[in-house]
Amino acid sequence: MLYKLYKHELLIVLHDRFGRAVIVHSRKQKGSKNREKARIKVAKIQARITDSRKDHLHKLTTQLVRENQTIVVENLAVKDMVKNPKLSQAISDVSWGEITRQLAYKCRWYGRNYIKI
Repeated sequence: MLYKLYKHELLIVLHDRFGRAVIVHSRKQKGSKNREKARIKVAKIQARITDSRKDHLHKLTTQLVRENQTIVVENLAVKDMVKNPKLSQAISDVSWGEITRQLAYKCRWYGRNYIKI
């Protein structure tokens, strides 16, 4: 079964809003109240992106563990993969370490086999 990682529309919209909010924030005068308001707006968007990613990861890993008796995970060299400039953003967004951590504890929780190659 094929699983989508972070391709739902909400994250795309939030990334666009985040980019625009950062630009607006950078153009405000330092020390002004409007800059502080813009900073808070950027922080809220960033928090929403983070929460959305965490929610998606938990849903994905729970679905994987519930549907499969054995989960085999390859030990990837993420450090080397991030060096590729075309893939670095996508690889960082997926957060492989968090996925493997969640899969490991959820496999123990649900009594499934977890194998790391």
